[in-house]
Amino acid sequence: MAQWPDGHDLWQLWSEAKNRVPVKLGGGVWPQWDHNFAEKCILEFHALDPSSERLRYLWEKKPVERDSFNPLRVVWD
Repeated sequence: MAQWPDGHDLWQLWSEAKNRVPVKLGGGVWPQWDHNFAEKCILEFHALDPSSERLRYLWEKKPVERDSFNPLRVVWD
């Protein structure tokens, strides 16, 4: 049975995609995409939420000391 990871390391997933996607699609397609913008977004999300629990769930599984004056909450409604 497959073991699920505790989190989703966005930077690791992006690094893997950057290596695999250009090879799979061919060298002509990758430069047409705005992957630099996507990478910037991923870096910002990863800096805020390295385990990717903070932005996906209402609460984190492992409590982490955060700045109480600057909480980060996502309302999906």
